[in-house]
Amino acid sequence: MKLQNIIFPEPGICMVKELYYHAEDDVEYDPANRYMLFKNGGISVFDTYFNSITAEKWEKYTRIGSIKVTVKIRGSFKISLLHKERLISGVTTRNLGDFEISTDAGETKEFTFSFDTQSANGMFCFSLLCLEDNSVFYGGYYSSNIPKQQIRDVKIGVIICTFKRERFIQKNINSLSKHFFDDKNSDMYNKLEIFVIDNGKTLDIDAISTDKIHVFHNNNTGGSGGFTRGMIEVLKLNEKAGFSHVLLMDDDVIIEPESIVRTYTMLSILKDEYRDTFVGGAMLRLDNQYIQVESGGRWNAGNLVSLKRDLDLRKCEPCLYNEIEEKADFNAWWYCTIPMEVIRHDNLALPLFIRGDDVEFGIRNMKHLILLNGICVWHEPFENKYSSTTFYYILRNRLIDNSIHSIAYPKKHLIKELAGQVLREIFYYRYKNADLLMRAVSDFLKGPDWLLSQDGALLHKEIMDSGYKMKHIEEFDIPFTYSSYENSFYQPDQIFIKKIFRLLTFNGLFLRAKYIKSVPAFNARPINFYRVKRALNYDYTSRKGFVTEKSISISISQLIKMLKLIFKVHFKYKSAVNSYRRDGRKLMNIEFWGNYLGINQCSDKLPQVSMSE
Repeated sequence: MKLQNIIFPEPGICMVKELYYHAEDDVEYDPANRYMLFKNGGISVFDTYFNSITAEKWEKYTRIGSIKVTVKIRGSFKISLLHKERLISGVTTRNLGDFEISTDAGETKEFTFSFDTQSANGMFCFSLLCLEDNSVFYGGYYSSNIPKQQIRDVKIGVIICTFKRERFIQKNINSLSKHFFDDKNSDMYNKLEIFVIDNGKTLDIDAISTDKIHVFHNNNTGGSGGFTRGMIEVLKLNEKAGFSHVLLMDDDVIIEPESIVRTYTMLSILKDEYRDTFVGGAMLRLDNQYIQVESGGRWNAGNLVSLKRDLDLRKCEPCLYNEIEEKADFNAWWYCTIPMEVIRHDNLALPLFIRGDDVEFGIRNMKHLILLNGICVWHEPFENKYSSTTFYYILRNRLIDNSIHSIAYPKKHLIKELAGQVLREIFYYRYKNADLLMRAVSDFLKGPDWLLSQDGALLHKEIMDSGYKMKHIEEFDIPFTYSSYENSFYQPDQIFIKKIFRLLTFNGLFLRAKYIKSVPAFNARPINFYRVKRALNYDYTSRKGFVTEKSISISISQLIKMLKLIFKVHFKYKSAVNSYRRDGRKLMNIEFWGNYLGINQCSDKLPQVSMSE
């Protein structure tokens, strides 16, 4: 059984060769024909993110026997089988055997070798040394002998939630169709169906839909509403289609199809004790495709920890470190495979719109999480997406998630965090953000019955309208000065005495303002706004921004509002926490979601599961 294919860089997906192989100039890759052409003496090592195999995880979670590698060549090579492991002292490499392989002139042939070793730690990989000019490597695969009766029947429903990103959706549908629907020789033919949930209602359902691609218009209820609608539609078809898993995936990602192949293979041969495991995909940066943003995450009461952050996956050592398992509470829904056992009418997501739905679902349901090198998506980093709405959702949803799962978050911590965040936004004259932070806490204090009664789309529109709108800089009446913006990053803070004075005056709020500045929307600092009258808050990625202006009267009114809210928190926080802990599950069942999404009729078509299950 094939475990992993050996793959090459592909235009439109990723062309960072070091993620696939390490080689010098005497090895040339031909992307059009998808092979590697070697000069005599040329060496390529496949100890890489996509083309090594993690012996430890395949051994731990699946029923495999010994691992083998098959290579397809023309010409003459020496292949070296390697075992690599990361120790405290560094990376150790063991050579498990050298073999010369060659073909007759013009002939193409496959050769298979076994990694015979007792060690299951680290990675297995191989290197190729060319022994004859113009030898060619066409790829290959890793495999293992597995009895047929031990292979599970796996079928995956891929759920993609989208909002007005037609270009990304069409590209990903085309890619998945090419690799899985059009290729009848694929092991995954008829093992995959796609459910596109269109929150923007802009996709042409008739033009896109097939027997394997299902498109549904949905009210704009955010990621949680879109993915939950997808779960509901999978459940409706499940008796007929027989899905074993759902794969939740963002719309604005680039996907390497081999990631889905490896996910499918892993699920097919899981040991019985891991049959309910989640398989997650890492997020790599879309701009620097070799940098990892996150591979699993920890909730940490809302102080999120992104595991394996900022690894440079072009190098072998970070790839080895990447495979060392750490405690994870969730995997984000940019790529997360979930067993159907947990997708039930009484166990759906929370209606959090964005930010926190995947976290809460993971905390509630995820017993095991498998993460493998080579299972990933490329996504635009979140620091490139400035939005006022996140101030509301992140804080409100953090309080809801902690309460439902009895995660300790004392009242004094909330008061400290609320005061700190609101004061910061007042210092930046970002009064709308301060209002959204206070609204987040106020709405949380209303309890789950308030959330039950909300129209998610209308609430989100209110939140959107309450925040700052990003505009092109030519629309503002103050000039954008790039040097001012750039200097803000390097502006030194003041000496200790002046810094104390600045803080005592509320960052110069009660001093005469003298400046107009261009400052960063992201990663701004209080010193950037000290004695500033008006600021153009600039987002470099979108080339847009918004203007904020100092107002003593608004600042004072917001300080008073904050103090009143803190007083309210003091008396109502415990009651709100207890109500979410007691009644939070009302927000997770099909009756609620049918009303919330406006699809009540769907509940009649779902398999009925007793609440005791």
